[in-house]
Amino acid sequence: MTENLKDQGLCRTCIHASVCMYREKMEKPVIQCEEFSSDGEKCVESASENLASAAANTSNKIEQNDQQAKKYKGLCIDCKHRLNCLLSHSPSGVWHCEEYE
Repeated sequence: MTENLKDQGLCRTCIHASVCMYREKMEKPVIQCEEFSSDGEKCVESASENLASAAANTSNKIEQNDQQAKKYKGLCIDCKHRLNCLLSHSPSGVWHCEEYE
């Protein structure tokens, strides 16, 4: 994860984040909290940041898929084993494979 856990989930927009005792023990982003409260401004900022981030991630995934499509053909495009498989470099692509996942 690129962001600190304390800056993810509900804590990102909670007005109690600076004094919250639960944040010290976090192992995952918080998605439910009895103490959560927001002033609304952070939520709007966070929502726009999240939308911009999601749009960037989507365009990155599309770009990666385009690169994969150029590098691999057939079943190898999305196979879990393509990085270690000797067949994945076939110029015509692999169209039948017992190891495909």
